[in-house]
Amino acid sequence: MMSYFANNQMITSMIKRWKLPFISTMIFGFLVHTFVFTNRLPTWDGLRNFYSPEQMDTSGRFFLTYAHGISSYFELPWLNGVLSIVYLAMIVVLIIELFDVKHPLTKVLISAVVVTIPTVTATFAYMYTANGYLLATVLTMLALVISKKYKLGVVFSPLLILIAVGIYQANLAVALSFIVLYLTYLIVFRDQSLELIFKQAVRMLLPVIIGMVLYLIYYKFKTTFGGVDITSYKGLDEAGSLALTDIPERIKYMFEYMFTYFFSDEVNIFNWNLYEIMNFILLLSLAWFALFSFVKLANKAYMIPVLVLLFIGYPFAMFVIIFTSPSVDYHTIMTFSTVVVYLIPLLFLEYLLSLKPNQLRKWMVYATVLFTVILTFNFAIISNIAYMNMEYRTEKTINLLNRIATSIEENPSYVDADRLHVIGQPQLDSSVFEEKVEENVIFIQGTTGRHALKGEVQIVNGLQNYVGMEFKGLSYEERDKINEYQEVKDMKEWPHEDSLLLVDDTLVIKFSEE
Repeated sequence: MMSYFANNQMITSMIKRWKLPFISTMIFGFLVHTFVFTNRLPTWDGLRNFYSPEQMDTSGRFFLTYAHGISSYFELPWLNGVLSIVYLAMIVVLIIELFDVKHPLTKVLISAVVVTIPTVTATFAYMYTANGYLLATVLTMLALVISKKYKLGVVFSPLLILIAVGIYQANLAVALSFIVLYLTYLIVFRDQSLELIFKQAVRMLLPVIIGMVLYLIYYKFKTTFGGVDITSYKGLDEAGSLALTDIPERIKYMFEYMFTYFFSDEVNIFNWNLYEIMNFILLLSLAWFALFSFVKLANKAYMIPVLVLLFIGYPFAMFVIIFTSPSVDYHTIMTFSTVVVYLIPLLFLEYLLSLKPNQLRKWMVYATVLFTVILTFNFAIISNIAYMNMEYRTEKTINLLNRIATSIEENPSYVDADRLHVIGQPQLDSSVFEEKVEENVIFIQGTTGRHALKGEVQIVNGLQNYVGMEFKGLSYEERDKINEYQEVKDMKEWPHEDSLLLVDDTLVIKFSEE
């Protein structure tokens, strides 16, 4: 078979450029994340997603069902995990292509950073849909690469952006962040004129803008003629609304969130964990990068766009969704755009490796490699602590479901109920393990919590899927009506014997006051 491809110079060249980053990403990916691929560790959403077509039109994710459907609509941790690692390897290859990275060491370190960043861990917490989300990021990066490399990229890239954002809107931030990083790269490392940089910026931004316009047109079509009502959950129905008077407050909130993301809202440096310390070192390295840029640039006026990109471009690009939609819960799974700040030292490393070595350059290379190794190893540790907590949470969830089932079965009349109404959520005391995790590890949404039974939906699905006890849920109106009954208000909290009450054909369980 190889005879068909061996003489194709383009394919041979691509294989040569891509082989190392692809293989290193696969190796790092399985070393760090295999545990979550070989266990089912459901979140509160995962409890009811054994099989789900991920038809998320009401959340604006119009194409997620197609991306997710590649691995079937069943939650298959191993298959979804393998596909996800392949997609991550493709993302790394596209980063290599975007920045023309040539040195093997840089390629390996880029793959280590991309595959271990906390966003990937958060994505794998939702394993039932992880591969769909990462495929969207592949399409985003592909759009940028073909926009850069090919004149006809402006024709195809907008369609890729449309699909990527239609799978997950956070890919807008990914696209903008890598464009900002690429412009920084051109100014500092390629010595391009501002005219050429401006042309390249337009060439890459135009497909993103067109793609977003296409997305908004499709969004409007689906909501106007397609019978889709965008959910009010987490403010999604208000996304994009912006008044001039809101801008200062949104900018303030965006920078506050950015600080919280990198430093866990902890201003006392003596309480920082390794994650926060490494991010502080990164911040110092960015200051060094700014100084290096000033010394290197022949035209010192070019420092103005560099500083604008560093202090304005990166924050707005990485957290653009916070600025445009502050009421949307900005989940860790939405922060892949932050990988660009960890790539800046590696692009600097690539530049240094292209120069004749002297003592200073050697020390800078050693320092960058050491920093990246410690950073990614710490990311790997954080990932596996998070997965350990997810395993612990799953065991607690299943044990809790068994306890709830036992409470129901102790009264035969409860078993005959057709429907189940849950008030509040089960309360559990914290354990030493959970306290240590909270003290020492960063918060990654999707991996935390003492159990996954957040409400009625999770408990109804959990009892059916894990215990084999089937009940139907209630509508919001029916829940509100039952909650007004005096006997329901007087109920004790579970596991008290008076925490269960049969109202007609509905079994009411009260876990806590809402």
